[in-house]
Amino acid sequence: MLYSLHARHSVETYCVSVQNRRGSVRFVPATSTSCYTESGGEGVLWDISATGLSMLVDTPPLLGVTLTVEVTSSWRVLTVKAQVAHVKQVAAGDYFVGMEFASPLALEEIEPFITPTTV
Repeated sequence: MLYSLHARHSVETYCVSVQNRRGSVRFVPATSTSCYTESGGEGVLWDISATGLSMLVDTPPLLGVTLTVEVTSSWRVLTVKAQVAHVKQVAAGDYFVGMEFASPLALEEIEPFITPTTV
């Protein structure tokens, strides 16, 4: 199943913890990057950082559960455990999901999945 990208207008928000929110620099994913969960769901990767990721999905995961997430690019796969930290329904009916990695990642681990920027 494929999830489509929609506007970010919030209808409803649930949060597990806000302690680590925005604690790490977030990066825009490369256009060829996809995100999958162990339950077979596919999402649109919205951003990724050393401590977590956010994605858009059409079926929300349960808040607080830990999932195996697979982030793929055209030449690399990253498989990590991540806990669902928040789920927010957007106006179009999809869900914006924030997940916190079980262990922080090194920049080298996320570089293959982000859009290069100039400083």
